[in-house]
Amino acid sequence: MVKVKFILVLFLMQPTLALSDKEYSGNFQLRYGAVDFHKTDTSIFNDDEAPNYKPFSLQSWIAKKYTSDTDIFLMAKIKTYNPHGTETSSLYTADDSPDLSIIIDGGVIKNYGDFSIEVGSKFIRNRITSRGGGENDAFKRPYDYRRILGAYLNSAIDLGNNNTLMGTFGLLANQKAYGRKHIDEIVYAQIFYNHKINKQLDFKISRLSFRSALKDKPIKPDESGHDLDRTSIGLTYDTQKYQIGAGFERYTIRYKIKSKIADGDAFFISLSIPFGNKDIRKRHKLMIKNKPSLGFVENMMSGPAE
Repeated sequence: MVKVKFILVLFLMQPTLALSDKEYSGNFQLRYGAVDFHKTDTSIFNDDEAPNYKPFSLQSWIAKKYTSDTDIFLMAKIKTYNPHGTETSSLYTADDSPDLSIIIDGGVIKNYGDFSIEVGSKFIRNRITSRGGGENDAFKRPYDYRRILGAYLNSAIDLGNNNTLMGTFGLLANQKAYGRKHIDEIVYAQIFYNHKINKQLDFKISRLSFRSALKDKPIKPDESGHDLDRTSIGLTYDTQKYQIGAGFERYTIRYKIKSKIADGDAFFISLSIPFGNKDIRKRHKLMIKNKPSLGFVENMMSGPAE
């Protein structure tokens, strides 16, 4: 695990080492934010679960022009969530809370004139805080892990010179990695809109709907999973040499078993540095950078929302 993280960090921090051909282009991004879920009498969070997070991520993608109308790409991301805000003392910072994600995403995007279609797949390695089998368990462990595999279909269309509309639909399957309840069927969809205000400033808005199902407890058919909706609004300022982004996100989680709801707000800033020859369509860049990033979403569903 440590070796994998080291290799990914090295790749992310030094993307130009991966470029030996002028046909490549890519982007490196640093992103930091704050997430606050509001605890109420009907919220899903127990006192030893973290409602607050300070996520920090490193992300990089590389794209290659395969043919005149087709681009292939690979993207990698490491994200740590820094959970905090528990109300009870614990051996660990928090119990049953998102802690770390490693995401690898690759696909093919084909241009058809005013619109493009992308087919891709995801691998997610999630880590969640844990106290093992309970307070009296002699074999307590600080973390649990899960692996998620998935495929998605993404399409974007240009609505004139300054507007792009994108839709994404995907499926994920969770490989059980520890002896407890977990999400093992996931369906998600996102609608995304980008308006280019001028040469340097872009406005973005998106809506993600995430639906999950629990299948490993057949004796409890009411445990049908959880729903999450996320609305995102952001601005990006492009200087050609780098991009600065800022945005706001609103989360709503519905805990079906007990009809509980949790609302949360997130704020973030980002710095992106493009590299390579930049020979890739602007529409394809938007598709690569703005597909749903599902590490935190799945971690929330398999953590506090369980």
